[in-house]
Amino acid sequence: MPWRRPTCGVPAPPRTGIETMPIAIALHEFRRFIRSPLPWFLFALVHFLEAMILFQMLSAYLEQQAVWQGFGITETVVAGTLRMAGMLLVLVTPFLTMRLCSDEQRHGTLSLLFTAPVRISQVVIGKFLGILLLLLCSLALTALLVVSLWFGTAPDAGQVGAGLLGLFLLLCAVAAIGLFCSTLTRQPAQAAAGAFAALFLLWILNLAGANAGPLAGIFFWLAIMPHFGNLLSGMLDTADIAYFLILTGGSLVLAGWRLDTLREYR
Repeated sequence: MPWRRPTCGVPAPPRTGIETMPIAIALHEFRRFIRSPLPWFLFALVHFLEAMILFQMLSAYLEQQAVWQGFGITETVVAGTLRMAGMLLVLVTPFLTMRLCSDEQRHGTLSLLFTAPVRISQVVIGKFLGILLLLLCSLALTALLVVSLWFGTAPDAGQVGAGLLGLFLLLCAVAAIGLFCSTLTRQPAQAAAGAFAALFLLWILNLAGANAGPLAGIFFWLAIMPHFGNLLSGMLDTADIAYFLILTGGSLVLAGWRLDTLREYR
């Protein structure tokens, strides 16, 4: 019988023993992404806006250096560009993650996934790595945009590196949250809306907790922006890194728990 690629979200086991199953799933998801026009359109829009923002900030900085006295180009232009890049990618990523698991629930192929010789944890990790690989391509373009400043200026390499690390950790957390939301529903639009709601809440939680009295510290720690802002300013604090790792890991664990629950009910 000739070998055929299955139609569900789990690819056939690799014919060589080199690839592990999570890597095979990740490559399957990544190929599926790059064959769709949606990621190309969204990334083109994001990086066009990033370039416009960088140009506007750089022009304003060069024209009004006296106003920015005491602040270098890294604090003003680079950090501002990376902050806006983070906001833009937070807005578009739910559109990319919304079909990771919801499509399989809607088309009834989830049962094929559950009967495949693969563990739930491998499915979750593989799908997460697939979307993360796509987001890393976008991050690389953002990094090239920032690095281009070295041709005419002298940004702080350490702060730029910390900012890019912060953007990477942010993308990991956003991808994991989007993956979890896609396991909660059969409808991709609902998965995207759920991810938007969760990310919006985490983005503004520090503002909501400003008048929370003794609970303000808890709201501040749970919010994304304080931790992301610290990394953009060049502060490599283990607490900020741990926050994103916990948020990412927790979302992946919840996604695995949700898929395991669905398997038990089928």
